[in-house]
Amino acid sequence: MLPFVMPALYGAKAISTGLAALGLGATFLPPAIDFAKNYAKKGRTKGQSRMSQFGGTDFTVLPGGSNFEEGVRPGDIDRQKITTETSTPSRPQQFDNTLEGQYQRYFQTPEFNNVFGAGSRGERAPKDASAMQELGNQLRAPETDTNIASMYASQEALGRVNQDAIQNLYAGDTKMQAWAEANPMLAQREYLKAEKRRASEISNERERVQLDNPMGEDAYNLIVKQLLNKAAAK
Repeated sequence: MLPFVMPALYGAKAISTGLAALGLGATFLPPAIDFAKNYAKKGRTKGQSRMSQFGGTDFTVLPGGSNFEEGVRPGDIDRQKITTETSTPSRPQQFDNTLEGQYQRYFQTPEFNNVFGAGSRGERAPKDASAMQELGNQLRAPETDTNIASMYASQEALGRVNQDAIQNLYAGDTKMQAWAEANPMLAQREYLKAEKRRASEISNERERVQLDNPMGEDAYNLIVKQLLNKAAAK
């Protein structure tokens, strides 16, 4: 019985006795007294709230209310038993930073469909890591049979594979190194341009050396030796 019920019953009994002495009990007895008596006397079944017996809110019908613990009032939703286990989200698949690993990532999973479109893995996409490498090392797409989306995806994949070399290209410039790491496709394109310039410089240097000494020192010495031998033979 709740603490407030017993005092209410004693008070109701005193009021009822006084009103009966005046002959007014039947007329003025408040309905609240009847409610208090019924509330104290009327039983309930397990899992049923007392208030529901008198038209009040039955909290057991709320979410979790019927799933109460033993010894706890029905409707204590915060104490409901949890029977479902929370699932641990799966970790994203990891790929080696190699040609084969990045080929799998870019062309055998849908990870970058929202970047290059599913078509980048469709018709005329690279069939293996070697084909991806060849396509990703192109600054301009071949004139025929080229999937442009596949080319961009290949360049980004190679931008990750070549990241160490690209970081060396921008050694001393931390801002460019951070940019290259965040934008592997564009970094790969800049790396290809730098490699093309370097190859051109090497070629030009070879041409200069050849002009200065067309035959090379060894060839020159051999010719001189042959001429001397010929002269001695005469």
